[in-house]
Amino acid sequence: MKPLVHLSLIAILALSLTGLALVMPKAAPIVPAKVTIGANLRANPDDPAQVARGRQLHLAHCASCHGAQLQGQFGWRVRGADGRMKAPPQDPTGHLHEHADGLIVTMTLTGDQIGIDMPRFKGILSEAQVVDILAYIKSTWPLAVRIAQAAANPDKAGMPLAVSRPDLAVAETCLATAKTRSGRPNQQ
Repeated sequence: MKPLVHLSLIAILALSLTGLALVMPKAAPIVPAKVTIGANLRANPDDPAQVARGRQLHLAHCASCHGAQLQGQFGWRVRGADGRMKAPPQDPTGHLHEHADGLIVTMTLTGDQIGIDMPRFKGILSEAQVVDILAYIKSTWPLAVRIAQAAANPDKAGMPLAVSRPDLAVAETCLATAKTRSGRPNQQ
């Protein structure tokens, strides 16, 4: 085939796919409901007893998929032929810290995950045990990740105590892109 014919076929294919994408119904975005956990339950990564209980429970019930080091399964970002994904990491390289505690607990108990094969732990683990596991997982995260995750909780529940330290101020703008008084970008 001549190069011009190749380009024509590629253009027709591209336009066809674009048109198909325009007429295909779009899936409604999945917006998780706000979920709260028991009033007396709190995943406290600063509580050594809760973290120890959570670590043991994690090793017994979660590590076979999410890894003993919270590393998840290899290829977790790639959908399989069945459209499902493997277990994501629970360390900061994953996305667990993007969800509120209540949603994490509910997903763990019900197995309701978006595209992930997650067993249902309701009847196997109590809500309090799942909260202990979450406390263990949070205890392994750096402070900045813990702060970001606590911000996802209602009333910012679980905000680390270190946030109230005066030496832990968060810059209002990124220093690398902050403008100097002259209006030019800062060259740090």
